[in-house]
Amino acid sequence: MQCDPNQHAAPRWRLTAWLAAPATTVEAEVAAELRAGMFRRLEAVLASSVAIALVAALIMLRHPGSLVWAWSAATLAILLVRVAVVIAAMRAARRHLPRWGSVLTDMFIVTGIFPNAVLGLDAFLCFALRDQDLALVAGLVAIAVATSQSGHRPGSPRLNTVYACLTMIPLAAGLVVSGNLLLCACGLILAPIHLMTIANISRHLHEDFVATIMARVENRRRALHCALTGLPNGACFRETLSAALGAAGPQRPVAVLCLDLDGFKGVNDALGHPAGDDLLQQVAGRLRGLAGPSDLAARLGGDEFALILQGSDLTAARALAARIVAAIGQPFVLHGRDSVAIGTSVGIAVAATAVSDAAAAASALVAQADAALYAAKRSGKGTVRHHRDGAPPEADAAAPAPLRVPA
Repeated sequence: MQCDPNQHAAPRWRLTAWLAAPATTVEAEVAAELRAGMFRRLEAVLASSVAIALVAALIMLRHPGSLVWAWSAATLAILLVRVAVVIAAMRAARRHLPRWGSVLTDMFIVTGIFPNAVLGLDAFLCFALRDQDLALVAGLVAIAVATSQSGHRPGSPRLNTVYACLTMIPLAAGLVVSGNLLLCACGLILAPIHLMTIANISRHLHEDFVATIMARVENRRRALHCALTGLPNGACFRETLSAALGAAGPQRPVAVLCLDLDGFKGVNDALGHPAGDDLLQQVAGRLRGLAGPSDLAARLGGDEFALILQGSDLTAARALAARIVAAIGQPFVLHGRDSVAIGTSVGIAVAATAVSDAAAAASALVAQADAALYAAKRSGKGTVRHHRDGAPPEADAAAPAPLRVPA
């Protein structure tokens, strides 16, 4: 499970996936950042949409007719759909809706084809009508939009090139049929050169952008992960838990499991810190192996660990906690020679309602799980306890029937 939940879903269609893919193979987290870059410039989408709508309006005013009116209305509808898809995709990313996010990502790529093609056809029409003033405006807008897109989406060079071709090729054809020898030469020579320049700029910007994103992802990974165990750290845990609680509900409960290691200090004192570090790494490996694909296992510090389970109720959380106690109770071989046995107890807290203040709810849920952990330790090692909703921490110590995992 990723620490950053605000990622745009990957496209599902083969064509859109190919168009949006980076030019080189990158890891999934970098690809997600590159993909998110397509949606971060809403103002650029709005500006290009306004420019395209302006060209369509000028054509409608200077050359009125039923066909022109229908064409302009269709252009406006396409632009409105384009803006709506961008806004919906951004909201889907914030609300953690991967299924709808994939559909919206596909729609974003596809709906970008039509405005660029419409602008190119508008430019062609202006030159074909021999309307020099309108052709000048349409040509400038087409060149500006085609050029600026390479900077707006540096993570998708193929998409930028396709969009530029959809705009520039009809423009070049319009220059050729304009009846002006100089404009015809521009269409045959300068337009292809400009198109190749856009493709070259997109490629270089893409290389620089990928390097920047890779460095950003690496820095974020270091900031949000424990250097010793490789598990997410406390900052990542809190960030992920707040995001999960923001999307929690009766059908999507969120469970927190808190645990620490019984006997860790004795191992550290008897065998030294290198052995203790090896033990922590092995514990982290076992927790990572037990956590599901939508779960997050984190090291909070020292010998304290915690897990976030999304979509798991109390029964599922108890079952996983029992497996954790059993797994940690198995012997550990440190540095290939020293076999040690430790144990753990687990405290559980579950939230199954939506919250308005996710950060405060996250702190409260962790406090409940921590209280349940200490109640479990008072009940005996290898015990799993759940914090009952509404019960004060001291009530857990007196609550009957803790779940004790046999050794």
